[in-house]
Amino acid sequence: MLHSKSQPFLEGIISSCLWYRQIKEEKLLVCSTYLSEKSLSSLLDYRRDTLEKYWIEACEAAVTLHESGILYLNWKVDHLVVTDQDRVKLCNFDYAVDIRSSRRGLRGSCSEEWRGTEVPDHVKTGLDPRIAPPEVLNGDGLMPESDTWGLGCLLYQLYNGGCLPYPDLRHLIDDAIREKRLTEKHSKLVPASPKIQLLSEMCWKKDQMERKSPAELVTSLNVYKKKMAETRYRSHKTAQQEQ
Repeated sequence: MLHSKSQPFLEGIISSCLWYRQIKEEKLLVCSTYLSEKSLSSLLDYRRDTLEKYWIEACEAAVTLHESGILYLNWKVDHLVVTDQDRVKLCNFDYAVDIRSSRRGLRGSCSEEWRGTEVPDHVKTGLDPRIAPPEVLNGDGLMPESDTWGLGCLLYQLYNGGCLPYPDLRHLIDDAIREKRLTEKHSKLVPASPKIQLLSEMCWKKDQMERKSPAELVTSLNVYKKKMAETRYRSHKTAQQEQ
């Protein structure tokens, strides 16, 4: 039996008629009917002044999904659409995971603390390894902060014309990228820049517990933007005084 997840409070963030079924308590089957909205990836060159607005809306969508017990994980600009009202919605739930109803959570061997929801096989082998959080690749267990990693990858794509992280691995097939990410101590996510350093601090911590929650990401971005604006203002004033 399929259970509707298209409740009224989800209609503002999901671009589909979304249904799901738990299969053998480990896989989330999602059936969707997609709408005709424009992909966010097709608008990157024309909406540069509103890209961070779209990301903030994506963060808010993640929070709403988590309240319903769903991790999205599939954070690519191709999988977000923009409505006629200039709002972002999510589509393509191929790798969504139901973390609330799962009975196969992982626990530590000593203290038996909760370590998250077990990674379904189709997520571990199918989710693009350039946006997959480390816990998807190594099977450590999924938590809401798993979406934080992906939201960082989404913001990187918005900053870089839709290009995915790990540019030094883009010539490899997916299995090779997974192996590289699992075996190498470090692979450059992106060239160093203030914005990327911000993403590293907010989203790309290997330990999930050190990442910001999706609800905290918007505040962190706004604080960063305020600091950058103050820095630019001081630099401008200093330049004027020197003249």
